[in-house]
Amino acid sequence: MRAIRYQAAGGVVVDSGRVLVLRRPSRDEVRLPKGHLKKRESEQEAALREVREESGYADLEVVADLGQQVVEFNYQGTHVVRDERYYLMRLRSPRQDERAAV
Repeated sequence: MRAIRYQAAGGVVVDSGRVLVLRRPSRDEVRLPKGHLKKRESEQEAALREVREESGYADLEVVADLGQQVVEFNYQGTHVVRDERYYLMRLRSPRQDERAAV
């Protein structure tokens, strides 16, 4: 079986006692916003970018580093190992990024 390993980063966005989650009906999943790190991008930069791109919220602030976890799974004949880092974030304002793929 083929194997790949990659880094991902995302955010736990809390606002007025609510937590932002993404609903993806095509995959029957509810998840936190996260995604791959780009070359020369820090984990924190990737987390902010991914939350912005996936949620549309453009005015975010990192409050704390929540740590990392390693997730392993098999997908279409490939063993995937994903190193994930999450940051606690808050909305500074509800301003939206019109370029986001919400």
